[in-house]
Amino acid sequence: MSPNYSDIFLWAIFLFLSYIGYGAAVVRLLNRAEFNDFGWAAKAAVGMCVSIVLGSALMVFKAATPVGLTSVAVMGFGLTSCFFYLELTPPPISTSNKRKGKPPVAKKANYAWLFLVIPGAFALLTFATSVYWPFQYDPNDDWVAYLTFPEKILQTGTLIEPFSQRRIFSLCGQSVLLAQIMIVAKPESAHLLDRGFGAILLFGLLVEATKQTTPRWQWMRALVVLAAVTVSVPRINTSSTLIGVCLIFAFFLEISRIQNTKDLGWKIWILPALVLAGASSLRFTYAIACAGAVGLWFILRLIKNFSEDRKFLLQSYFKIGLLTFVFLAPLMAVSWESSQTPIYPLMAGNLMPDVQFVKTGMGFFEDAQTVLGFFLMPEVATMIFGMSLIFLLQCQTQRMAGAAAGVGISLAVLIAFNTTGT
Repeated sequence: MSPNYSDIFLWAIFLFLSYIGYGAAVVRLLNRAEFNDFGWAAKAAVGMCVSIVLGSALMVFKAATPVGLTSVAVMGFGLTSCFFYLELTPPPISTSNKRKGKPPVAKKANYAWLFLVIPGAFALLTFATSVYWPFQYDPNDDWVAYLTFPEKILQTGTLIEPFSQRRIFSLCGQSVLLAQIMIVAKPESAHLLDRGFGAILLFGLLVEATKQTTPRWQWMRALVVLAAVTVSVPRINTSSTLIGVCLIFAFFLEISRIQNTKDLGWKIWILPALVLAGASSLRFTYAIACAGAVGLWFILRLIKNFSEDRKFLLQSYFKIGLLTFVFLAPLMAVSWESSQTPIYPLMAGNLMPDVQFVKTGMGFFEDAQTVLGFFLMPEVATMIFGMSLIFLLQCQTQRMAGAAAGVGISLAVLIAFNTTGT
């Protein structure tokens, strides 16, 4: 008997809570002051990447079966339950003060959350409607590129697919997450990953990024979050576009938290590397955006203080790269077993060059106009508008936002030149 809506909906909530549990556990184990106040969305993004790493490790041993992937979800949910219990348990100091009859410390009321009720409601509505979506599929793309692989993982415990460029190109992090969903759900619920989880994560991460907004600008904050959550309309295929955006955004938030650190240790780079690995496992092109933004951020920091930051930045770039490689190693091992290729060339793509680089055949200016028109898409325009507000609102992510915007524009220009063969 096929599962009904309520079964899938409850399983989706169970999975999302397991992501939060893994993320909270990583943050607590690292015990870094920069990350200790991370909100639920940032922790969920980290936990999603942890699930990818654990699922890929199971694939190496052909153990990513329904039992294995369910165990991953159950452990994450157990961690969430433990942390939730600890949050509800009053600390010893508060208990002793209560016994001594000391009055509780009065806290100033903050009603900023009221401005986010409507954006949050839209995000929840998108999540609820994405649970079962049987008619939004691309018959020429989805079953070839996205939905076949998670079924094969659940059947065999791994993914050996030597003749598929799609399988090599993506490293199949999305397939691991879809396989977890399809333990209970059917492929018709595949939109739950990108549209459902993506909407909730985008909402939470935008709230996290703008939490230092002054009371005067709370209404503008609500408008930006609402626009970003609602303008990203569902697409016909089940690729991991919005989830990729969320993981890149989470990566930027993590880097912005450590932008002023002088710590040369490995510990501080584990969290960014974990999220970068998760994003890269979805699509390698996400790694280009993240690495480029970090590189530009490093350059801006070098310009400001070259002599003091040179050693720190060089070592940091090396460490985050090596840690990302370690987290991706299980998926690369499975890829090697599948097709003797640990990683597909980053810029090779999986389409014909004319299609991939939007070549019109009408000359440089027409090609460049087509590529730069990307910025007029509602989703992109809204995100650029939202990121630009960070400068106006003086949030802590200011420098990282500049690096992200600069890399976005640079990539568009480079693609325009690449399109015309310049």
